[in-house]
Amino acid sequence: MYNKRGNTILVAVSAILVFIAVLKINLILALFCFVPLFIVLQNSRKQYVKTGIVFGITLSLISFFWMIPGAQRFTGSSILYGLLVFSFSAVVLTLYWMLLFTVFDFLQKEEQRKADVIMNAALAGCIWVLGEALLALLSLRMPWFLFRTGIAVSGNVYAIQPVSLLGVSIATFVIVVVNYMIAYSLTAKNYKFLFLPVFLFAVYMMAGWGMYNNFAQQPTALQPIKAAVLTENVPAEMRWDESSGDALVQRLLGLAKAAVPLQPDIAVWTESTVPWTYRKDDDFVNEILYITKSGNITHILGINSNADSASVYNSVYSIQPDGRVTARYDKRYLLGFIEQRVAGIIFPFLSSGGYVVEPGTERQPLQTPYGKAGILICNESTISSAAADVVNNGAQFILNMSNDGWFADTYIAGQHFYNARLRAVETRKDVVVNSNDGITGLIKASGEIVHAQRSDEPSIDVATIQPNNFKSLATSSPYIMLYVSGIFVLLNAVIMLRVRVNK
Repeated sequence: MYNKRGNTILVAVSAILVFIAVLKINLILALFCFVPLFIVLQNSRKQYVKTGIVFGITLSLISFFWMIPGAQRFTGSSILYGLLVFSFSAVVLTLYWMLLFTVFDFLQKEEQRKADVIMNAALAGCIWVLGEALLALLSLRMPWFLFRTGIAVSGNVYAIQPVSLLGVSIATFVIVVVNYMIAYSLTAKNYKFLFLPVFLFAVYMMAGWGMYNNFAQQPTALQPIKAAVLTENVPAEMRWDESSGDALVQRLLGLAKAAVPLQPDIAVWTESTVPWTYRKDDDFVNEILYITKSGNITHILGINSNADSASVYNSVYSIQPDGRVTARYDKRYLLGFIEQRVAGIIFPFLSSGGYVVEPGTERQPLQTPYGKAGILICNESTISSAAADVVNNGAQFILNMSNDGWFADTYIAGQHFYNARLRAVETRKDVVVNSNDGITGLIKASGEIVHAQRSDEPSIDVATIQPNNFKSLATSSPYIMLYVSGIFVLLNAVIMLRVRVNK
């Protein structure tokens, strides 16, 4: 029998373990992080509201801590903004867990046989899959709400492979099922039952090993692309003004000069490298082109575009060595409260420059002389559908350009990079990540991390991109796991309602 105080401690401990496993990317811990929570849910029925509150508040305190001290840095004014955003975020996340636990408590069976345990484990996995999909939909403009248990597998090259078939949801399902079965084994003291979750995870890993080796051996007829990845690594709050503008210009021009002897095909810059709007006669852009003219380098450059007098598009341009713009991509999924108004509200972030960003109108992959580049700007790398979109529109490789300067001292920079790794395997496309003050590198379509570095100084890296025309099942049919989970949960709900009506 578990007392209330003991249950509260178990739930809080589980929330802490979940934070480390999921948001800090720890696969081994992910296999146990929900065990204390499931022990409580299995043994204390009808306590789902309290359980959700304890779990949600604990997880919010450690996940959203950066919002409170970050507010003054972001806005240059009161810490009140951080307190408001933190409180709102904590309430939303807590309500989410309360809903998840309520649905599971209502549908789980009385465990009289081992088959009931297996059904409950599968039910928990399916509910988590559906819940995370709903949360992901709500998080398109506020990615700090994004919580996908399956991202924990992104630290292991074999564990991440099944994502190419069924998306990150298959990883979530397996992790939750394993946790539930372990919790049952400990609660029932049926230690022989531990064989089942161990066997399930072993099969999952073996499948991943086979998929990795199979894909890594597939040939491609397309020519590799040599890319220079140019990262300025400047503090996010540094402004282009009289005191720092010259230093920023020299830093960027220095990167352009350093790229020439490397003889790259393309130069990949970060998000909004140039913080003003693009003009054909822009002196700074033309100076970059002049410096790199002898290298015949195509530039993939982050620079805003005019939308109207008070707003801009967060854009990426493909600029040829002679200055011709062959394509432009505009960011589609904007950050609510930061780039785009939500209910008429936008926080006065220093980086906003007094204007609002509009959702993009140019959404196709960038046509370059070397193939089609799918662009994901900043938080778009956390959105599976955004990556699938660019690939379904013909992208042969992906460039993820961002600015993690605001979050350089938090776990978010790591989350950003490992989300990009998920997108690489989901779409089976090489992904170059170039993040100011974040992790920069090359992730192969196989999931192998070829380069990954982080620096406080300007850096330049060479990445050999292998474009391909392969299209994964997760890209062409991304909702299979959601359909299966939805049908399973619906059938359980119908059966449960019939049982309760007949009592």
